[in-house]
This record gives sequence, structure tokens and C-alpha cells, in this order.
Amino acid sequence: HNDRLRLLTAFSRDQWHKIYVQKVLRDADGGSLLVRHLLEENGAIYIAGGAKMAKCVKDEIIECLTEVLPRGERDAKVLLKRLGKLGKFNVEAWS
Repeated sequence: HNDRLRLLTAFSRDQWHKIYVQKVLRDADGGSLLVRHLLEENGAIYIAGGAKMAKCVKDEIIECLTEVLPRGERDAKVLLKRLGKLGKFNVEAWS
């Protein structure tokens, strides 16, 4: 069990060089941070923000999971749906 907190930041409005959430997630250990968090550490992910950002982040999560799950994208989407029912994956987005 690991009690460390890891803070990843992304600022797409506060600077001239845009850094997007999905890129930060992908760059965090080559996407394995997300995979470990969900599959090995029984973690949860909550996405809140603009609709476009939320979709891009969810797509990135699916892509990272697709690379390691046996049936790829199908398993990734099923996993997120199951986690949603358990209250461990939620997207709150607005436009």
C-alpha cells in the first residue's frame, strides 16, 4: 500500500506554452501511472471541467488502458463503466 500523493499539474490558459491534462497523464511514466492507479491500486479517477477537456482526458485513459488489457479498447470501456457504477470513475463536464 502506497500512501504517497503525486500532484500533476497542467495549465492551458495561464501561459503561452499550453500544457494539457491528457498530455501530462500520458507523460506520467508513459501512461503507466494511470494503469497502475486503476488496475493495481484500486484507485479512482474524477474528471471535472470543460466538456472538450473531459472527453480528451477520458479518451487518454481509455488509450492507456487499451495498451495493457487483453481485449484492448473494449475492455477499457467496460472497466470504466464498472468503475463508474462503483463510484470510482466520474466525469462532470460543462460547456
